[in-house]
Amino acid sequence: MNAKPKSNSIITHTLFKDDRGLVLRMNVLGAGYDDLIVDQLHGDIKAHAMVHGLVQRLSDAAALSRNPETGQPATPADKLAAVKARIAHYNSGTDQWAMKRAAGGARDTGGVILQAIMAVRGWTDPATARERIEDLARAKGIEYRKFLNHLATSERVAAEIARIRAAQTDLDADELMDELEG
Repeated sequence: MNAKPKSNSIITHTLFKDDRGLVLRMNVLGAGYDDLIVDQLHGDIKAHAMVHGLVQRLSDAAALSRNPETGQPATPADKLAAVKARIAHYNSGTDQWAMKRAAGGARDTGGVILQAIMAVRGWTDPATARERIEDLARAKGIEYRKFLNHLATSERVAAEIARIRAAQTDLDADELMDELEG
């Protein structure tokens, strides 16, 4: 989580653990630093910080300058589709902050396929959807990820995946940083 700062960064941060617990160190170039002991924060402060971060993250998803298919300025519907895609990614139960890009630039953590299946089936609960798919995969004797990939070849699911990905094609600086880190 320690991203390399820009060469002109005045304020940077590092996140680490020591004998105090999880520590967020805020560095100010030429002035010093101070440490926020994350493990000592009140639960209400942690909750507020989490919601604040998610609001920012979801707002970032909507920061589309153009529709990737038409090249025209992004419409409110384009922006909402990008927000919905990121919400579905997090609602899928993933442990991944960023929606990773697969080879060729297409994002996929299995979340996009799950989102598409949910849309095609009209399902709204990601946990229930995943459970139903896992049960059927198990019944067919197929590993979950392979089963998801097979379902992705369905004409209806593939079309929905294409629609979701089209809404996600603008570059996201946080995701690019995640890719640079590893």
